[in-house]
Formats: sequence, C-alpha cells, structure tokens
Amino acid sequence: MNVRTCIKIGFMLIGVVAICFAVSSPTFAQGCAMCKATVENSAAARAQLKAFNIGTLALLIPPVTMMGVILGFAYKRSGSGEIEIDGQEKVDWDSEIETTLS
Repeated sequence: MNVRTCIKIGFMLIGVVAICFAVSSPTFAQGCAMCKATVENSAAARAQLKAFNIGTLALLIPPVTMMGVILGFAYKRSGSGEIEIDGQEKVDWDSEIETTLS
C-alpha cells in the first residue's frame, strides 16, 4: 500500500468516527446501568438478572468474533512469520516449525 492510499484510509476512518460521535445520543451509555437497576429491583430479580447477564454476554459474541477474524487476517497478511537475517533469504518459521513437529 502506498502512502497516498494510507492517508485516504486514515481520513475515511476519522470521518466515520466523527459521524458516529456526532450522531450518538449523550445518554446512550446510561441505558445498560438503568436496565440492570430495573431488573435487580423487580420481584423475580434472581432469574431475570441471570437472563439479563447471559443476554449481555450473547450480544458481545458477534463483535468480538469479527474483531478476532479481522486481526487474524491482518496478522496472516503482514508476513510476520518471515524473517530476513543479514541479507540471507527469508525464513518462514511457521512452515519450519510444522515440518519439525511432523
């Protein structure tokens, strides 16, 4: 990737982040705490609180999975397994380890 492309991508990311901050509601972060307080003060609090916590964790799975996949692709594409030492040819350590272990 050349410098011009990196600069374009950087400006696009800054623009997207700026739009997200401009559109978000200032009270958006208060929602989870208010929901949890409401659930804790209800009559069947124990069962509802457990369901609420499981639901919250279930909502975290897709973004964490997507971020992991993106970082995995970035790691693989970066060529981090290849190392050049003092002008010698590049050694792919991942394949060296695989052949040694098999």
